[in-house]
Amino acid sequence: MYLMIDPSLQGSIRLLLLGKDTRMEKDFPAENRELLLCVDEFLHENKCPVENLLGVFVVLGSGGFTSTRIAVVVANTMSYVQKIPVGPLDSKQWDCSYDQISACLLPLGQYVSAIYSGEPNITKGKS
Repeated sequence: MYLMIDPSLQGSIRLLLLGKDTRMEKDFPAENRELLLCVDEFLHENKCPVENLLGVFVVLGSGGFTSTRIAVVVANTMSYVQKIPVGPLDSKQWDCSYDQISACLLPLGQYVSAIYSGEPNITKGKS
């Protein structure tokens, strides 16, 4: 099974488990800081131990700066800890098949770099 993380929707976390013959998707009405809790709940609900994951993907290029950054860190950390490949996606690839998506994985030991939809909106501190 592949885990796909889409942080592009504000106030929502979209997760997908994709297998050869299965596709389980869920939108969590949650903030970006709750991503790990949502992933844990989603894997538990679908009886998929993290050890059974073959790879993890993250949607890049759309969504907020912080949401994208958190999703990239979670995906790269899962890749490192579980020794599974990670891959970048754009939102159009969300509906790809199992065979199509596996071609998007990076070689083991390479990690996803965040791509943002715009400049970060960080306010300057008072002088």
